[in-house]
Amino acid sequence: MTASNTWQLDSWTQQTWGVVYHSSPFVAHVASREEVQAAEVRRQHIVSAEARAMALLRRFLTPEQQRQLQDAGAFLVTTPSGVVYELTMGRSGNLYRLERTPRNGFRRTTRYCVHPGESVPTADTLLAQKLWLETDEAGLLAVANRPALERLEPLCV
Repeated sequence: MTASNTWQLDSWTQQTWGVVYHSSPFVAHVASREEVQAAEVRRQHIVSAEARAMALLRRFLTPEQQRQLQDAGAFLVTTPSGVVYELTMGRSGNLYRLERTPRNGFRRTTRYCVHPGESVPTADTLLAQKLWLETDEAGLLAVANRPALERLEPLCV
């Protein structure tokens, strides 16, 4: 097999879909043109789903939360009980309970991991977490895992 009859993918598609390409006869699989095209269609569907999910999330955020998300990739949610949480971009381990500091700031006290069982766009996960916190904080906390706080990172405020 020569390099002229191999079909190459961009690095995102390679990493996301695990499609292998190479001109060496020792490689287990060389992606066919059809496999590459199918991977590109899947990638386009994912990009489209992520964009729609982000648009939906933004409709549910306050102007201040939208600013926080734009500036820091995270936003704060205050529950009916008055507890403040930070939701950071990510699918899991991205929810932090905050404690007010004496200088009107916050520090992270607890990290939670709770997300949909299915693979959904990140913005859909954030919206589910936000709505769950606002409507049933105790229910969310009852099922959330509590991974360790590795380090204190800057907050979005």
